[in-house]
Amino acid sequence: MHRFTALLASQKTILLDGAVGTELTRRGFDVDRPGWSANAIMEAPELLAAIHCEYVDAGADVITANTFRTHRRSLVGTRYEGRDIELTQRAVEIARQAAGDRTLVAGSISPLGDCYQPEERPAVDEMVAEHSEQVRKLVEAGVDLLLLETMNNQTESLVAAKACASTGLPFVWSMIVQDGTHLLSGECIQSVVEQVFEKTTPSAVSLNCVHPQMAEKAICHLKNIVGSVPVGFYGNTHHWTRHGGQMEFEAGPGLGADSYAAEIVSLVKQFHLKFVGGCCGTTPSHITALRQLLRNDE
Repeated sequence: MHRFTALLASQKTILLDGAVGTELTRRGFDVDRPGWSANAIMEAPELLAAIHCEYVDAGADVITANTFRTHRRSLVGTRYEGRDIELTQRAVEIARQAAGDRTLVAGSISPLGDCYQPEERPAVDEMVAEHSEQVRKLVEAGVDLLLLETMNNQTESLVAAKACASTGLPFVWSMIVQDGTHLLSGECIQSVVEQVFEKTTPSAVSLNCVHPQMAEKAICHLKNIVGSVPVGFYGNTHHWTRHGGQMEFEAGPGLGADSYAAEIVSLVKQFHLKFVGGCCGTTPSHITALRQLLRNDE
């Protein structure tokens, strides 16, 4: 049995890590350029390793390699164009060194276009080729599981899930929603889930990249659809709104570590979530606070 599968079968609430991209920004690394967080793999490997190590020390059961933007497509026009295999391998190595024997390493797989603009998805044949390629690179790099993150539409969710299923590794499919019943694309969650589960069997499903207060209705809806399949959530510290394809994030500090942890633990209790962690804006302090509250409830 895979270690992640064993964790899913256990009684504990699995703790994921928090954000990497926004944490790089918080620590002074410029990600606001083509390639986004992937630039840090070669330009700031020590900083990236330090972030991973702090999440391990915070108590994460799973940390996520910084492969969110190491698809071949994501590096076009950057100084790392054509080096997607190298960057993917190195990102997993950095995470693996931080994880040691304490923590599992997930390979992050993002949408091929902008996460917040589902209409940017490429043609189906391109999606099939590129997701299959990225999944293969992650498996060869030695990840413990695959994490489809911020999936925003039905077609790409199904393509990427099929690519993951072909490996035999456990995989988690995580979606971004715009309300309680629809993905960011506007497609109905129930229809999308039914399509994906008709062709594949994710180890678990999740929502991510929304504020905890935006997630309650969608989590409830998702739980009712998937039945006994493990469900998780990792959210943002800030609310956002979408206007004409553009995302606007609220100003200010967002949820602090203790407030975020309290929001997440409330969702765990209400919906019996199997795994939780943090997305944009969260830090090792958020994961530390979340671990402490989870321990208090165990």
